[in-house]
Amino acid sequence: MSAAVLTSGSDGGRAAERAAAAAAAAAAAAAHDLNPRRWAHRNVRIQRASLPGFTCALSAEALLPLSADAAFQLLSHPDSEAVLRSLGRCLRRRLLAQDGGRVVAEVEQETACRFLWFSGRVVTPLRVEADPCARTLAFCLSRGCGHLAAMQGRWEVEEAGPDSCLLRAEQAVTPHGLPPFLGGAVCSYTANQIRANYADLYSEALRIRAGRPTLRLSCSLGGAGGPTTTGSLGGSASGEHAGVARDGAGKAGELQPEDPRSVLDRHLGSAASFSSGDGDASGGSTPCSGLGTAVRSAAPLATPAAPVPLARSLWLAMALCLLAVALPLLAACL
Repeated sequence: MSAAVLTSGSDGGRAAERAAAAAAAAAAAAAHDLNPRRWAHRNVRIQRASLPGFTCALSAEALLPLSADAAFQLLSHPDSEAVLRSLGRCLRRRLLAQDGGRVVAEVEQETACRFLWFSGRVVTPLRVEADPCARTLAFCLSRGCGHLAAMQGRWEVEEAGPDSCLLRAEQAVTPHGLPPFLGGAVCSYTANQIRANYADLYSEALRIRAGRPTLRLSCSLGGAGGPTTTGSLGGSASGEHAGVARDGAGKAGELQPEDPRSVLDRHLGSAASFSSGDGDASGGSTPCSGLGTAVRSAAPLATPAAPVPLARSLWLAMALCLLAVALPLLAACL
């Protein structure tokens, strides 16, 4: 009898240990998913596409633990650099057209770029089209620039549930004057940028679920215990995150409610939000043929810098390398 009791007790102890181990493994897996980089590498599916006229064309998709409206508003918010670390300071923004909820604007973004041995700052002029009804955000080059011959992108948000969405991204680029054999490196760089944007959006989704959103939005943010805050797709373009109070330690404080219409009106019509530019709404701009967001730096830049031609620097570095190899051979022959 006592032996049977001991046997059953030992079996119960082993079962409890197995249950505890399973619970610990589940907790470890959940904690692992809280790491945005690991989450992005595991869940973001990136495929290479073929698009005539572009050196690199990529498409990506992933499920985000965020409502579709909240995800779109994070992407289209003028202060989105507070969430997307790859975005840098907006030097200039000009409203081109407004048709109901659809907004077309021209922006100039200063970017800190690191590619192979090149490191510098570039300015990218973009035409951005945001359609809240379709939950799409498209961009393309508004005019030529020194480091890019062509670029276009597109974000599309599709509802996948009350607290989740399917986020698709497409991006195609052609660097100006880049050697063809570096096309693979361009695709790797672009894929890392796309994956970093997904990781930043996932980080913001975790902050929203914890009740610490970075930006004020005008929709239910979703998630267990997630708050409902007031805001809009608009806001100021000054780099100050309207509605987000921060203390000395840099933590987000309480969000002050604000009328969404007033914020949207300020975004669309205020002279402080859009600088006056030369030309009319159609002058010098070409419609985007489809495809997400521009690349910016994580840290704010003190003063605008002149664009650095990326391709010219690459060609110069290659010429110096060839010269360094050729000179010793030439000296040996002589």
